[in-house]
Amino acid sequence: MLNLVPPSEILNNLAEYRRRRLVTAGIFCLVVILAAILVTASLFLIVKARQAPLKQQLASANSYLQDSEWRAVTIVIDLVKKQLRRLDGLTDIEQGFTPALGVISEKRNGDIRLEAISYERREGELATLRISGVAASRQALLRFVDALRTDSFFAAVESPVTNLIKVQNVDFTLTLTLSGKK
Repeated sequence: MLNLVPPSEILNNLAEYRRRRLVTAGIFCLVVILAAILVTASLFLIVKARQAPLKQQLASANSYLQDSEWRAVTIVIDLVKKQLRRLDGLTDIEQGFTPALGVISEKRNGDIRLEAISYERREGELATLRISGVAASRQALLRFVDALRTDSFFAAVESPVTNLIKVQNVDFTLTLTLSGKK
């Protein structure tokens, strides 16, 4: 094939083709960048529009958590107050429990073996002691109960009837209400 275009014009045509390719590539890049900006801007606006209700939900959830945390702290404070009130009752143990043990050990003879002692004091009520053990005989248990009942330190001594079923090796449980008087 024979090219009749002069060489200077061939160079001009090649330069023109290069320029057109560059312009086309530039326009293509510009369109892609504009499309990306449009997509990004629209997504930003969509996210911004949905963000407001989510922020409100988050704020309400946060305030709920703060309220529930406050409730939890209040519950813990109430529990600590109850425990402190119980600790205030420890002075009652010194005044009630320890002397009661002394009285019980004085009234107990060799025929009575104590196995368990529990102390309970409710606010506004007299303290109670529950003792359980084994008596060598029914008569030894009855003497022990009578001795406790005659002592002014105890307001009441309760002995259930089931304590009197056996004659020997009598398992017993007594409930003693402390009067606090000695």
